[in-house]
Amino acid sequence: MVTELGWRTKLNPIFGKAMEYDGGEYGEGVLSKTSFLSSRNVALPYYDDHEPRAALEVTTTINLKDTISFIGTHLDHLNDEKDRVVQAKKINKVFSKNKHPTILAGDLNAEPNSTPINILEEIWTVSYDKNNMEYTYPSDNPTKKIDYVMFYPKSRWRVLETKIIQDTIASDHCAYLVVLELLDEK
Repeated sequence: MVTELGWRTKLNPIFGKAMEYDGGEYGEGVLSKTSFLSSRNVALPYYDDHEPRAALEVTTTINLKDTISFIGTHLDHLNDEKDRVVQAKKINKVFSKNKHPTILAGDLNAEPNSTPINILEEIWTVSYDKNNMEYTYPSDNPTKKIDYVMFYPKSRWRVLETKIIQDTIASDHCAYLVVLELLDEK
């Protein structure tokens, strides 16, 4: 599917498998206007009776001078947050060592102030206004925030715009559009 989307949009596609699913594979996909310098697919921990999850990281250049990393992930969806807690800890452990400014985005299946989000916020800065919550789920009548764009380090990014795009045909989640500006190193 990611290859097809890449072809249709004229963007560079990459897929990171989390598990076998329904005769195919389930995981993360990233599309980019620029070529990938590197990529890695990091398996996230999970308990035996739950689905495997992964975090797909790509590193690319923007504006011909800046290198950034982008991570797409989809954390466990079950009501018991024990998988999301260990997955958030693994994300912090692995990606806090990045040498380039980094964006983390995805369906984290956790609401603000939950344990997994609090763990991530030890490293990552959220893009939403905590005093003016923008809900992303379900797409027909959003009442929960479970989709996020976060960034690291805080000093290298500025949020220019956030927008919820409600479309019940495209997904059961609203799209969460975030425009970030990469700031010069100080």
